[in-house]
Amino acid sequence: MKNRSELNTERRRLLKLSAAVGVSAAAPFICRASKAAQDPEYDVIVVGAGMAGLYAARELMSKQYRVLVLEAGNRHGGRIFSQTLGETRIEMGAEEHYLARNNPIYDAVVDAYGTDVYAPAYVGDSLISMDGGKLCWEETGRCENDPDIQNYWKYWSYYGNRGKHRDFSLTVADDVLAQYGVDSEHRAYHLFDSGFAGSIYGASVQRIGAASLARQDWLWTLSEDVRVLKPRALGYSDVLDRIWWGDVLGQVKLNRPVTRVDSSSTKIVVHDATGDKHLARKVIVTASIGVLQSESIEFTPTLPESTIQAYRNIGMGRGMKVALRFSEQFWESKMAYLITEGLSSSGWVPSAYKQDTRDNILMCYPMGDNGQSLTDIARSAGGGQAGQEAIIKVMLSDLDLMFDGKAGVSFIDGIVQDWTTDPYVLGSYSYPMLNTYRQPVSMRQQLAQPVDNRIFFAGEGTSNQNPSCVPGALQEGARAARAVDRLLSADRQGRRRLKLA
Repeated sequence: MKNRSELNTERRRLLKLSAAVGVSAAAPFICRASKAAQDPEYDVIVVGAGMAGLYAARELMSKQYRVLVLEAGNRHGGRIFSQTLGETRIEMGAEEHYLARNNPIYDAVVDAYGTDVYAPAYVGDSLISMDGGKLCWEETGRCENDPDIQNYWKYWSYYGNRGKHRDFSLTVADDVLAQYGVDSEHRAYHLFDSGFAGSIYGASVQRIGAASLARQDWLWTLSEDVRVLKPRALGYSDVLDRIWWGDVLGQVKLNRPVTRVDSSSTKIVVHDATGDKHLARKVIVTASIGVLQSESIEFTPTLPESTIQAYRNIGMGRGMKVALRFSEQFWESKMAYLITEGLSSSGWVPSAYKQDTRDNILMCYPMGDNGQSLTDIARSAGGGQAGQEAIIKVMLSDLDLMFDGKAGVSFIDGIVQDWTTDPYVLGSYSYPMLNTYRQPVSMRQQLAQPVDNRIFFAGEGTSNQNPSCVPGALQEGARAARAVDRLLSADRQGRRRLKLA
């Protein structure tokens, strides 16, 4: 990965990396008929049918293990969630696809659909709102004349410098205040909080550890460039169901929240909320950092203190995606990204890269404190449909300020996906807290350590190099599957030797 100090000229492209995507092609396989559906005992039970869980199950099934996946919700896919607005498939979860470097998914998608399935993301200019709705185009305007915007740009070449970020007691907010004198009352605060911390890391500057962030960013191994799916009627969920999950979904049980994992006996007993018990030799837990922090899953015996300390010292972002459809395109065609001053935070234009769509769609991306504020507004409105309408009202108000009232009068409909209130996710994606990357072992690495070689943890939150994205989740699912395979293979060989003795 490039040193961030070399990337100042690339700040615009980096600004547009948000919640992400990807993993390298695995050869297709045909799994023999499993007897797991009839057999109450499994080699492996996977908790969670998100990206890490499904990929771990896929890898283990390809080696003929009996696998069961227990998913708490009513669908598979986790934080990949494609929906349709108007005639256009949009992503209410992960949206971006990284290019092929160290990425299992890019080649697999290209093999199935061809390179034309992808389009460059965020082609155009960024629109920045300042001082109560005054607008500035990042590249084609006069943003460079504003010293506060200049400082914001400078931060992109500074924040990843490990040599200048050694104090693990400082947040990004502390860092920005010390460098540029920007506090929460400053006119440029929203640039750092929404345009940087929220847009990229899903959190507030008040909560991200500056030194941990610098170390995490330095370890990143994925491509700096991203792509998005171009066909109007094709979503991320559709792609993965076709290329990977067909052989796995038969082993997934939906609406089965796991309540307890009991490893006190020879067989591990996994209890779900329906009252059923499932037996396994190994268990892979892929629940989100938010779910682990809620401690809604009981472990018997209690997890080691090192594991508990690990998930408590990894942040889980608060936030949502809000897709809005309009009867007209009231923004200029060159707009690819925007940073607002209000709770809507930042956003982009999915309809700009969806081929042949007639829809005009803006995607708002409220994260961190802004996302939490909107969650609270929705709750005060009574939740449900009324809560979603309250959130959309705030989005339209922010856009009306920027676009002279044109958003409200042309609004048709929208979709709100609040990941904070999803009981089986409880947040957007993980971020580095003050102590997440303290040496010698990071909290992500510590969480990835197996418990008695029987319980394994995997997900984007355990990825030390590529957290907060789909490739990281897939890589971690593969890591856990390899570890389980090594142990189960050794057991098989040991039993064979005993039979031969």
